[in-house]
Amino acid sequence: MIKIKFELNQETKYLLIASFFIGFAISFNQWGDKTFNLLTGLFNLFKAFIISLFILLISLYFQKKFAEKHGIKIEYNLWFLNDFRKKGFHTKKFPTFPLGIILLIFVTLFTTGRLFFLAVGGFAIKQINKSARLQKKFKDLTQKEISQIALRGQLAFLIITIISTLLIPLHLVFTEIAKISAWLAIFNILPFPNLNGAKMFFYERLQYVFWLILIVTASLLLLLTKTAITPIIIALVFALAITIYYAYIRFS
Repeated sequence: MIKIKFELNQETKYLLIASFFIGFAISFNQWGDKTFNLLTGLFNLFKAFIISLFILLISLYFQKKFAEKHGIKIEYNLWFLNDFRKKGFHTKKFPTFPLGIILLIFVTLFTTGRLFFLAVGGFAIKQINKSARLQKKFKDLTQKEISQIALRGQLAFLIITIISTLLIPLHLVFTEIAKISAWLAIFNILPFPNLNGAKMFFYERLQYVFWLILIVTASLLLLLTKTAITPIIIALVFALAITIYYAYIRFS
């Protein structure tokens, strides 16, 4: 008998786990209109899972391409409790478990799907190719480069949301893509460990404030209005105004 051994690497496992639970949260109340329907629920769960995986892969692709140009190898990783330990928040005696996934399940169940929490993971630095960085000013990885990698992921979420919003008249599936991508953009820019937001926050607060306001405002307006141009203009003006005010308060 021929045995076929199929193994998934850790990054693939984490991407599949993250996508499944994001799909679980998004589709929690989509198991039938008035009565429970197993087939309908499984279909909606599978659809949300595929869309979530697609969005995460696109975002990670742009991050990896940028990282490779700087001699950096990154991989997707879940947000674990021990990520706090790296910041010095607790002792090594604390257990390790996927905190983002636990929070997602808790919020989804506690609110019966009316609210959800999608901050479940982000990229981690796996390898630095110093020979590829010989022409760079700094041979070691800088916080600026980490922030730039994180920003690529956030911009990918926002671009997917914009394009999907423009394509909504073609098919209803683009409504789901825009919805999931927008919420991923919002949750992943929060300054929690291992998320894009934390990597941007610890580099430059002024830039972080700008991108935080721009991405959150644009994502929410895109969700509410289902139009693309006006929300971006409003978000850009609002982000500039808040950033200028923050800079005035900070440096005055």
